[in-house]
Amino acid sequence: VGSSSDPRSRFRVNLLYTKAGVMRSGDLHKSIQRDFVFTGCVRVWTLEKSTGKTIQKDYGPCSYIAIPPYTPHIFEFVQDSTMAEWWEDGTFFAWFYQPYRKLVEDSFSAKIPGK
Repeated sequence: VGSSSDPRSRFRVNLLYTKAGVMRSGDLHKSIQRDFVFTGCVRVWTLEKSTGKTIQKDYGPCSYIAIPPYTPHIFEFVQDSTMAEWWEDGTFFAWFYQPYRKLVEDSFSAKIPGK
Protein backbone atom coordinates (compact mmCIF):
# COMPACT_ATOMS: atom_id res chain seq x y z
CA VAL A 1 0.00 0.00 0.00
CA GLY A 2 1.30 3.47 -0.76
CA SER A 3 3.28 4.94 -3.60
CA SER A 4 5.60 2.44 -5.27
CA SER A 5 8.04 5.28 -6.02
CA ASP A 6 8.45 6.27 -2.36
CA PRO A 7 9.70 3.38 -0.17
CA ARG A 8 8.85 5.32 3.01
CA SER A 9 5.14 5.14 2.16
CA ARG A 10 4.98 1.34 1.77
CA PHE A 11 3.89 -0.98 4.51
CA ARG A 12 3.10 -4.61 5.08
CA VAL A 13 -0.44 -5.90 5.55
CA ASN A 14 -1.03 -9.57 6.36
CA LEU A 15 -4.38 -11.14 5.50
CA LEU A 16 -4.99 -14.27 7.56
CA TYR A 17 -7.50 -17.11 7.49
CA THR A 18 -7.21 -19.32 10.55
CA LYS A 19 -9.19 -22.34 11.71
CA ALA A 20 -10.77 -22.50 15.16
CA GLY A 21 -8.52 -23.92 17.87
CA VAL A 22 -5.27 -22.53 16.45
CA MET A 23 -3.20 -19.76 18.03
CA ARG A 24 -0.92 -17.27 16.29
CA SER A 25 1.81 -14.84 17.31
CA GLY A 26 3.25 -15.28 20.82
CA ASP A 27 5.44 -12.29 20.13
CA LEU A 28 5.83 -8.55 20.56
CA HIS A 29 6.68 -5.66 18.22
CA LYS A 30 8.45 -2.32 18.50
CA SER A 31 5.45 -0.46 17.10
CA ILE A 32 1.67 -0.58 17.46
CA GLN A 33 0.16 -3.66 15.86
CA ARG A 34 -3.22 -2.99 14.30
CA ASP A 35 -5.70 -5.72 13.43
CA PHE A 36 -9.15 -5.93 11.91
CA VAL A 37 -11.39 -9.00 12.24
CA PHE A 38 -13.54 -9.53 9.15
CA THR A 39 -15.21 -12.82 10.13
CA GLY A 40 -15.20 -15.21 13.07
CA CYS A 41 -14.14 -14.71 16.67
CA VAL A 42 -10.60 -14.06 17.91
CA ARG A 43 -9.56 -14.08 21.55
CA VAL A 44 -6.59 -11.77 22.08
CA TRP A 45 -4.28 -12.42 25.02
CA THR A 46 -2.04 -9.55 26.12
CA LEU A 47 0.43 -9.35 28.96
CA GLU A 48 -0.40 -6.44 31.26
CA LYS A 49 2.92 -4.78 32.05
CA SER A 50 1.95 -3.34 35.43
CA THR A 51 0.72 -6.64 36.94
CA GLY A 52 2.34 -9.34 34.79
CA LYS A 53 -1.11 -10.89 34.31
CA THR A 54 -2.58 -12.11 31.04
CA ILE A 55 -5.72 -10.28 29.91
CA GLN A 56 -8.04 -12.02 27.42
CA LYS A 57 -10.63 -10.25 25.30
CA ASP A 58 -12.83 -11.58 22.48
CA TYR A 59 -13.31 -9.73 19.19
CA GLY A 60 -15.94 -10.55 16.57
CA PRO A 61 -16.64 -9.43 13.01
CA CYS A 62 -15.85 -5.79 12.18
CA SER A 63 -13.67 -5.37 15.28
CA TYR A 64 -10.57 -3.19 15.34
CA ILE A 65 -7.68 -4.13 17.64
CA ALA A 66 -4.61 -2.05 18.58
CA ILE A 67 -1.82 -3.73 20.53
CA PRO A 68 0.65 -1.29 22.12
CA PRO A 69 4.38 -1.50 21.36
CA TYR A 70 6.39 -4.13 23.26
CA THR A 71 3.24 -5.93 24.46
CA PRO A 72 3.43 -9.74 24.27
CA HIS A 73 0.28 -11.14 22.67
CA ILE A 74 -1.46 -14.23 21.30
CA PHE A 75 -4.36 -14.56 18.90
CA GLU A 76 -6.52 -17.55 19.85
CA PHE A 77 -9.04 -18.36 17.13
CA VAL A 78 -12.33 -19.29 18.79
CA GLN A 79 -14.04 -19.65 15.40
CA ASP A 80 -12.70 -19.98 11.86
CA SER A 81 -11.67 -16.36 11.23
CA THR A 82 -10.42 -13.92 8.64
CA MET A 83 -8.44 -10.87 9.73
CA ALA A 84 -5.85 -8.33 8.64
CA GLU A 85 -2.82 -7.11 10.59
CA TRP A 86 -0.41 -4.24 10.05
CA TRP A 87 2.07 -2.17 12.05
CA GLU A 88 2.08 1.51 12.96
CA ASP A 89 5.40 2.41 11.36
CA GLY A 90 4.84 0.17 8.34
CA THR A 91 7.62 -2.28 9.14
CA PHE A 92 7.48 -5.72 10.65
CA PHE A 93 9.88 -6.81 13.36
CA ALA A 94 9.05 -9.26 16.13
CA TRP A 95 10.58 -10.96 19.14
CA PHE A 96 9.11 -14.17 20.49
CA TYR A 97 7.79 -14.09 24.05
CA GLN A 98 8.61 -17.69 24.92
CA PRO A 99 5.86 -18.38 27.51
CA TYR A 100 3.25 -17.43 24.87
CA ARG A 101 5.15 -18.79 21.86
CA LYS A 102 5.19 -22.30 23.36
CA LEU A 103 1.38 -22.22 23.57
CA VAL A 104 1.21 -21.15 19.91
CA GLU A 105 3.53 -23.95 18.78
CA ASP A 106 1.59 -26.48 20.85
CA SER A 107 -1.64 -25.39 19.15
CA PHE A 108 -0.06 -26.17 15.76
CA SER A 109 0.94 -29.65 16.91
CA ALA A 110 -2.55 -30.35 18.22
CA LYS A 111 -3.95 -29.75 14.71
CA ILE A 112 -1.52 -32.10 12.93
CA PRO A 113 -2.92 -35.65 12.66
CA GLY A 114 -0.83 -38.23 14.50
CA LYS A 115 0.75 -35.73 16.90
